[in-house]
Amino acid sequence: MKRDTRLVMLLLLVIGCSLTSLTIWKVLSSRDRALAEVDVHGLNLTQALNTYTEGIVRQSSLLLLGLVERLETEGSGPVQIQRISTLINLQQPLMPQLSGITAQHMPLVMAWISWKVESLSSTASGARPRLRKLRSSDWR
Repeated sequence: MKRDTRLVMLLLLVIGCSLTSLTIWKVLSSRDRALAEVDVHGLNLTQALNTYTEGIVRQSSLLLLGLVERLETEGSGPVQIQRISTLINLQQPLMPQLSGITAQHMPLVMAWISWKVESLSSTASGARPRLRKLRSSDWR
């Protein structure tokens, strides 16, 4: 009788260990699958953000190069600056990603454009472009 009890206890112990190890294996494999899915979703999000950012940079570059071209051909007088400001305000609804470029940021944009024009003209002549230090009045 004691022998049967020991065999039953041993059998229950083996079954308990088997169930415990099976549960641990399922939990670990489920965890691995979840981590793999998170990794895939993270990579997809990174790819989408990269594509979106490249599009914004391209749009910004095209806009700024267009403004540089306009300034090179028309000059940078007050009338031309006002027309460029109007052009930016007209193009702003078409590019909501660039909504940060508004009339209050125009001095900064103009400083960048004038630097770009200087660097393009000085590069053509072989001189190095000089950066102009921005003053606090340029931000207003």
